Amino acid sequence: MRSAALALLDSLDEGQRARAGAPFDTADYRAWTYLPGERPGVALGELTARQRRHVLDLVDAGCGARGAADAREVMWTEAIRRGLAQTAPGSPADAYDDQRYYVRVLGDPAGDGPWAWRLNGHHLALHLTIAGGEVAATPQFSPIPGGSRADCRTATSPATSGSCSRC
Repeated sequence: MRSAALALLDSLDEGQRARAGAPFDTADYRAWTYLPGERPGVALGELTARQRRHVLDLVDAGCGARGAADAREVMWTEAIRRGLAQTAPGSPADAYDDQRYYVRVLGDPAGDGPWAWRLNGHHLALHLTIAGGEVAATPQFSPIPGGSRADCRTATSPATSGSCSRC
């Protein structure tokens, strides 16, 4: 996970890195939401395909195969819900173009102290903290009610089965 975070940070330009990085004890460390809206960090839609690949590598490293697949499904369903170009059959658009999911790395993944990373957006709140060789995570996903993907459920435990009143 550390190498994926470092590869992501190394791929960002100076302005992106300034928005994506923050001290570990920043005020937004303890704040998370899966409701729509802007977040601290850099939106996937602002990144190049190569930079987004680094974000997805970080998701893969931190969430495992099932968690990473769920995260991608949540983001794809949001693209469908918003009617983004990439959801049209045969579209050449990248699946993450214009996506409003924000990535942020808190602390220094190259150092010895605690650090964290997060990927937040509508129906997705990934927050992983790494300290002393241990990884801790917040609740990860919210089910997606209604719409063309009503049959899709990425969360099955009672702790993550809340509903979004903004859908």
